[in-house]
Amino acid sequence: GIKAVSLSNPGAFAKAATAVSIPEQLRRNPVLDQISAVQGTLRVAGEDIQAKLKTVPASLTADFPKTNLGAQFADALRLLAAGVDAPVIKLSLGSFDTHIDQAPQHARLLGDFASALAAFRNAAQSAGLWDRVIVLTYSEFGRRPAENGSKGTDHGTAAPHFLAGGSVRGGLIGTQPALDRLENDDLVHTMDFRQVYASLLLGLWGLDAGAVLGKKVEPVAGLVA
Repeated sequence: GIKAVSLSNPGAFAKAATAVSIPEQLRRNPVLDQISAVQGTLRVAGEDIQAKLKTVPASLTADFPKTNLGAQFADALRLLAAGVDAPVIKLSLGSFDTHIDQAPQHARLLGDFASALAAFRNAAQSAGLWDRVIVLTYSEFGRRPAENGSKGTDHGTAAPHFLAGGSVRGGLIGTQPALDRLENDDLVHTMDFRQVYASLLLGLWGLDAGAVLGKKVEPVAGLVA
């Protein structure tokens, strides 16, 4: 089955996981067998991560920005450089719900993203990992093209996304939604976001996108090498 772990710091998780103990009563209660199994899995994973992280030199992430996102990218790179088996790592950058005074907030957020991504790319290249990594952005919502009455924009439909990595075909992929052909004041998307997912599922892991996404969607040709 698919296993996912939510953590804010790999090192702290590794130490905490190795400290997990399994009470004797759990081993004797079949109702709690699953809890016991999960505890054992976390302990093994923690020991493995802790050992591998010790092999990564601190200098590898020394130049990352001292921001929340910078720390997340640094943690991701340490996991990758340590050889931890993590095919997907999710990072988070919030506060894009810019209904009020969008311009300065958006500039700050994109600057935060750009500086953290640039540091990650440079470090990944020096570690020989960049050609094996793909960074994909996603969001819960887009924005409307028209400014509202508070110098911001409201929730919308279509939105651009960034895809970066050594094996990504560079440039603008797809067609920009037309500003003069809106539907209910919203942009009309020109590419289903699931097409990007399908391209990565097929190109990176050879998976049947239809089985994963629940519907058949056409991958974007030539998105990744």
